[in-house]
Amino acid sequence: MLETNIRIVEPGRSLYVVVRGVSITGQSVAADLIELACTRLRSIHGLAAIPDPERDHSLIVATGRPVPTIKLNDTDWEITARDTGDLPRKVYFRDEPATVAAIMERALQIQVARETDLWSLDSRRIWYEDQPFRIDEGVAAYRRFELGTVSIDDVGVGVIADVGTAFFATQSLDFYFAPDLPVPERARRLARFEALSGRQEGQKGTMLYDNGGSKTSCYFEEAPVGLTCDNSGGLKVRGCTYDSLYDYYRTQYPDLKVGRDDQAVRVSFRGIDRPQPVAAHLLRPRVMNKNLPASMASVDKIAPDFRHQALGKFWKLLGPRPLGHTAPGLDDGFWRPPEKRVYRFSPPAVSFGDSLKVPEPKAQHETDFRPYYRRRLDLMDSGHCYRLHPTASRTILVAHPASVKDAAEHAADDIASTLARWSKKPFKTRLVAYVTANEAYDQIRGHERGVVLFVLNDEPGAYYDASFNLPGWRVKRITESTLLRQFDVLKNGAWDRKEKANSIQIGRRRWESFIGLNSLDILQQLDGVPFAIEDLGPYDAQLVIDVGYDRKFFAISLLIARDSAKAPNFGIYTKVHHKVDTRKEVVNATLLKDAVTDLAKAAMVRSKDPLQSLLVFRDGRIQESELPGLEAAMEMLRREGALDSDAPVDIVGLHKTSLKNIRIWEVDGSAVSNPLEGTGFSLNSETFVLCSTGRSTLTQGTSDPLTLAAVGEGTNLPAAAYSAFAAAQLNWSSPRVAQRYPLPLKRTDEELEARAAQEIRRIR
Repeated sequence: MLETNIRIVEPGRSLYVVVRGVSITGQSVAADLIELACTRLRSIHGLAAIPDPERDHSLIVATGRPVPTIKLNDTDWEITARDTGDLPRKVYFRDEPATVAAIMERALQIQVARETDLWSLDSRRIWYEDQPFRIDEGVAAYRRFELGTVSIDDVGVGVIADVGTAFFATQSLDFYFAPDLPVPERARRLARFEALSGRQEGQKGTMLYDNGGSKTSCYFEEAPVGLTCDNSGGLKVRGCTYDSLYDYYRTQYPDLKVGRDDQAVRVSFRGIDRPQPVAAHLLRPRVMNKNLPASMASVDKIAPDFRHQALGKFWKLLGPRPLGHTAPGLDDGFWRPPEKRVYRFSPPAVSFGDSLKVPEPKAQHETDFRPYYRRRLDLMDSGHCYRLHPTASRTILVAHPASVKDAAEHAADDIASTLARWSKKPFKTRLVAYVTANEAYDQIRGHERGVVLFVLNDEPGAYYDASFNLPGWRVKRITESTLLRQFDVLKNGAWDRKEKANSIQIGRRRWESFIGLNSLDILQQLDGVPFAIEDLGPYDAQLVIDVGYDRKFFAISLLIARDSAKAPNFGIYTKVHHKVDTRKEVVNATLLKDAVTDLAKAAMVRSKDPLQSLLVFRDGRIQESELPGLEAAMEMLRREGALDSDAPVDIVGLHKTSLKNIRIWEVDGSAVSNPLEGTGFSLNSETFVLCSTGRSTLTQGTSDPLTLAAVGEGTNLPAAAYSAFAAAQLNWSSPRVAQRYPLPLKRTDEELEARAAQEIRRIR
């Protein structure tokens, strides 16, 4: 039986909320000030308030009593929120489901703040346990709970809690930047700080700032030598002037333990233009998953049965009225979608060279799914790579620190032989030894552009400098420490838990796996196709539009998979472009039109077989101003003959993280397990939840669903979900396990990350 982490608010479809109206007046009533008024009503009066979706400068407040007047101001604005005096009214779920769901979410946040010891950081949707559940190597792991609500057709409002893990350094910044340290120790602590905070990868470093009254995120800027709370200079906070940082703390937080000579550092806060001084001992680095020490790398993997138990305990913390007086309560247990809403897709057949195939699984069971995934690499190892273009370079440059020559040479030889075995074509490698990375760049630029396997030394910023200094090259990067660690297990074996001794055989298998994964990446850098699928459900092609995290670039990727009698029958094409406005997520409509048409025409050049259908995925939510650009592109492609004149085009928003943190699992008696790959359900007419990973290959954690949101009417969301699942079977980087993302979305992610890497210079 499929079960979710959603709980239904009583009494289901009959739910209503009694509300009053509040008007907001002021010189400039912006959206952020309206939200600030909601926050103040929540924090002072415990009232759930949301912006009125029907009226400007108005709130809807969940109460039948007159709402107290509140006044808010700053140096350049002032607003007043005042009850309208109108009689209270009832808002019914059946009439305004989104409004009722939004009110329930605010009510849930109020109760969590009132009834638990959890604390929040920047967002009232995310709450953290007071104490870490594990500490290791200077990192503390905390349980966190993410809250949300959804409206479910014919059911009612669902409230959601999901459990996750957050990591913070145990030491504050006065430890990492302590004055008067010996030079070696100072260097060691600085390196540790940069590793935990991600500054080695070009990030500023996110900090947890705890001033005793609240916890806030900020971003590290600098730690000037000799800067203290007393000599920080004057500062102005919310219109008030203070002689020093020490004066500010003494005035605003008299109980906070801050001394005049306490070290200060500068950080930046959202919404404040200039970096601000803060006491170093009030800051701790937030540690992102990719920066965790090896001993903590799997701590965030929460199995379905443990997740089920942890969420049950969370709801018990809130008692019988988790929504306070806003709603009667919640139905018992977690919501189980009826079978008519549930879909269980089977993955499609996978094609290899020499007309060989891995057929789709015969039955919906892990014993049938597992061989489907395991068979793929077996066919590759037998020399049945689907396609490698005859003109592809078959010489791989391997740049390596001179000190790891033996390991690099061994890896290069094994990668060359692996590629040759897969493609039935000879490969060779050329080693480029270096002492400094700049030496390697100079040598590589003397060769014809192609693919380089770059073994990175420990120079700061080397990870990104490799891409920046080698424009036009395809760069596959591994670190020196990773190579040496894998080479060591090849020579000396890996630990065998059963035998309680090192095993040469296990070590060799790990090395072969390491070589195989790197060879797969290099094969893709050569535009090779390890294996293919014959269709994407009812669509000839998928087009993905994705915007980079820094909003400087956007990428588009086109995947074609259709009948082998048509040309092209299979291919993937990706391109990255600059964005005009880096402040917003939206892509300029004209740029989008040009980018889509240029890529599609390049893919369909000299083709006499136009695409008969197209599915467009926009990463996240499609922006309304982007639609004219897409429509213009489709019209041009029809005129150019790349898209059939009658071809249907469906547009779907695809969220990489599941909407509102929805999770699903299978329940069989007391057993709780991941669903099979391809399991999903229809949440409502506009939303579909899909698990493209599952229990046949997922050995740690809970499957993390994707969410598909229809754009416009008439989209067959289950068909779009199957198409996304089919494209996710092109897991070329790890064939033996299921992949979350459809291949074109994975490609845009990779290309945007690579382009961002070229923009990031060494941190000095």
